[in-house]
Amino acid sequence: MKSVLIGSVAILLVLCTMATGTVKAGDQPQEHLFGVGESYRGGKHAVGIGRTAARPSPLLAVAEPLEVGSNPRVPLPLQPFTLELLDLKRGQWHFLHDTGSLLELAGPIVAYAFPRAAGKPLRLAYLCSDHEFPGDLDHAVLKVTQPAEDTEGLLWFRIEEPYFACDIMAQFIDDNVVRCELHNIQPGPAIWGDKYVEGLYILVGDDPYLLWLTGDSKPGGLQIRLLTDRVGHVFTEDEPVQVILAALRPPKDGSRTFTLRATDYATDHVVWRGRLRLRCRTNEVARQKFAIPLKRFGVFEISARSGAAAARLRVCRIPVPNNIDPEASAIGINVFQQHTWWYTYQVPLLAKAGVRWIRPWLCWENTWHRQESEPGKWNTHNLDAALRRMEKYSQRYEYLLFRAPEWIAGSTGAGVPPVTKMDQWAEYVARLVSRYRGRIRHYEVWNEPDLMWPEDTRGSGEHYLEMLKATWEAAKRADPDCVIDGLSHSGRESWLHNVGKLGAARYLDVVTIHSYAKPGDFAALVERRRSILNRYNLGHKPLWINEFGTSAYDFSPEYNAKYNCSEQRQATTLVSCYAQALSYGPDPKAFWFCSLDPRDPAHQSQWTGDAGIGILYLGLLPKMSYAALAGVAKQLDGRTCLGRAEPHADLHQVSFEGPLAVVWHDRPTRAGPVPATRLGCLPAESITVHDMFTNELASGPAGEIMLNFSQGALYLEGSQQMAGVARAEQATHVQPEHIPLDAGGIGHIDLTAPPGAQIVLGPQPKLPISAQIREQNGETHISLMARDKAPRVAAYLRVRAVLEPGILGLREPAEVDRWVSVSIGEPNLIRDGAFFAGNLFEWLPDWKSDYSWDPDRGHETPGSLRLDAPFDRRLVQQGIQLNPNQPLKLRAWVKSERLTGCLATFNLALFDREGWLQTWALATSGREGDDLGDTVLVPDAAKMPTGTADWTLLAVTLAPKFIAAQTTRAKFHVDVKGGGTGTLWIDDLDLWQPESEQ
Repeated sequence: MKSVLIGSVAILLVLCTMATGTVKAGDQPQEHLFGVGESYRGGKHAVGIGRTAARPSPLLAVAEPLEVGSNPRVPLPLQPFTLELLDLKRGQWHFLHDTGSLLELAGPIVAYAFPRAAGKPLRLAYLCSDHEFPGDLDHAVLKVTQPAEDTEGLLWFRIEEPYFACDIMAQFIDDNVVRCELHNIQPGPAIWGDKYVEGLYILVGDDPYLLWLTGDSKPGGLQIRLLTDRVGHVFTEDEPVQVILAALRPPKDGSRTFTLRATDYATDHVVWRGRLRLRCRTNEVARQKFAIPLKRFGVFEISARSGAAAARLRVCRIPVPNNIDPEASAIGINVFQQHTWWYTYQVPLLAKAGVRWIRPWLCWENTWHRQESEPGKWNTHNLDAALRRMEKYSQRYEYLLFRAPEWIAGSTGAGVPPVTKMDQWAEYVARLVSRYRGRIRHYEVWNEPDLMWPEDTRGSGEHYLEMLKATWEAAKRADPDCVIDGLSHSGRESWLHNVGKLGAARYLDVVTIHSYAKPGDFAALVERRRSILNRYNLGHKPLWINEFGTSAYDFSPEYNAKYNCSEQRQATTLVSCYAQALSYGPDPKAFWFCSLDPRDPAHQSQWTGDAGIGILYLGLLPKMSYAALAGVAKQLDGRTCLGRAEPHADLHQVSFEGPLAVVWHDRPTRAGPVPATRLGCLPAESITVHDMFTNELASGPAGEIMLNFSQGALYLEGSQQMAGVARAEQATHVQPEHIPLDAGGIGHIDLTAPPGAQIVLGPQPKLPISAQIREQNGETHISLMARDKAPRVAAYLRVRAVLEPGILGLREPAEVDRWVSVSIGEPNLIRDGAFFAGNLFEWLPDWKSDYSWDPDRGHETPGSLRLDAPFDRRLVQQGIQLNPNQPLKLRAWVKSERLTGCLATFNLALFDREGWLQTWALATSGREGDDLGDTVLVPDAAKMPTGTADWTLLAVTLAPKFIAAQTTRAKFHVDVKGGGTGTLWIDDLDLWQPESEQ
């Protein structure tokens, strides 16, 4: 099983324990396993990391008494102070908690105010806005504090709120200029207060003057900022892109000329240049708004320069989202939060991108422990505020039922209530569903219960089924129209089998699963779990992909290099995986994980594979993936998916009505320009090609268009042939996917194919079988008979559906292939050991060197595993079931080219119920006596060639005496490490257990 476990556990534990005050500064998250792949591009922006030197404060962290005024009348800053502060010093914050909910920066951060009169006493004021009503002065309060220390005109103030604290030094440096320094700054978690800091002011007398933050702490010199009045600096196509240049503290009064430039971040092309002349004065803020005539969508960098003074700003331009009924929308996202409640700014920002469904994550307004931390003391203020905010922006809420309070669950992991408390759980669910009837329809029962569950009751699934049943019955009584979403499966297949056998299908309406697979493996891994769901009457239910994602953090090239990621690769993953997730009808929905980076990729101590998984940086600055999400919503939301196809190795397409297809290449940097006809377009078909952000790239006959995948996934519109092929692929199914036969035995295949398709069985000389095809009631049935005394064999039978023009809208003939694994005698314990499937999703990758499915080379038929130097790779196939009383045989074919300076091994790791027992090396390219660590070379191990023109057979037997009696399972892994040079191909891996040595 190649499933990826996101950092849900580490994030959850931090959030939950922080709520109870048990997380200490410096706690580090565990590393989490992620698939690795080729990086499309590096980041452009290195940032300074670490604390800056702070000026010692004379304060003892005690704020002066506050004057609090309601309905204040003060000027609002262009950007909310909390967000601007986070964005301004990105990369320099010290994370006191791993999830970034509590930050620290020693400082200083410099700010200026420009009062019109001097000589009056100075006070400090800060505007605290309501999270539900950001920027609304009618719901805000202004808090005013006196200096806590006054030393010869140098004033010290202290802000001490649960959600924000800092020391501020202020002094007049000119008659109309107050210079301030912010020190010892600590933005706190949003959950610690009902408000947040919206603006910071100096009061001279009773007159408020806004403090302008600067990016430079050095004294003197012109300070310039580029700003907009929009959170995230996001503009839709019907809005002019207007940027404000603010200049303050020039050495002297006078006009300055600024050169301006806009660069497309995806292509690095300059798309606009301009000049601006601004009159600057030493005792005021000089500012001027200018418009940038952007016609493209995406992320852009705006720069301004005058002499040594320079500023830079990232803006985002996206299409206007479709006007679609939220219930019919398929676009969702998991929301994360740090210093403002997620509904404050993320709701409008996500709505602007076309996101209509929100899934909260994980310990906030949706959890029982926060709503009723003590029996009878209810507080649903934040849930009510979130729902009102979402209703305003036409969004829907998938309620994630999670974490019972300690007085119910005790100290169990993730707050799981014990079976003895399910009656109380049901009462809570009934109360909740009754209260929000008509406002919330979907309730998901827990998050990843195959992972986030007490160890002693997790594996069997019985405890979870009790919760699922209790939730179903209570919720349906309270609101018969509510919808129960269940399973939230992270990837443990044994758990999925267990809950299926127990009858989970009776207690849920929608199946939810998570997958963090690479785009090329995404559909295959989902289909693998769908085949399990089909066995237990769950396959016909709507399937939602509730978590998928990958990381990017271009502000730290080192992080991107470590995890083979970039903003461009993240955006491509987002587009291609949304497209695939929306292919699972009826009523599909997909939820990216997540909105914000949960940890801090700027600091190596915080590095994990999921640290940069958000589509927004700290301060809500969009990544390219945010713009790509807006493109997905614009292009795909509301369209019916026709199906998926793989027209060529590493090339994929998902077609939607229109016809419109999402197309991508798994290895774009190697591909070079690809003819559009390779995707399946007919040369004469008129097509239009758009990039990930919906910008038009080309239009005309498909035979004249080359596709460049180097900058990500593409939208291809207009090909009826591609749509027909996708429909055919969607309509063709075989069951079962594996048939075990004895010599002389009979097996059966049920085939669903488009009406009118001709069914052909491909020749398979390795399979000693005969076959009969018959049609009955519009269905196709294939009977297979193994020959008497047939030898043991494990191979694949090719089943082909041949379609003529006119079927499913096809303009020319097409073929759809399906492969059925057939074994006579003992089955192959290696899944897809012949590498027929066209992907490597059965293999879980470790380490980082290159590997791929090679469509051109193979032992008997094309298709093999290819590994390329420099070597640092392990590929693991898990879940192998062994009988310790029988011998184990391995046969494999290997081809190599200039293989030097590395060590290649085939290994078998044995496990009992408690854990690892022993690892045997069954084949090696090295010599006896090589250091294999904890791995032991078996006697008569197969010798792997290092330079062969032809395929070489490797064969080895592991006697029962080498398999510990307590062995319950095994893992097979291919290891190639040590760097070196060359290429290694592997094909027809066959691992089986004969009944005897003969």
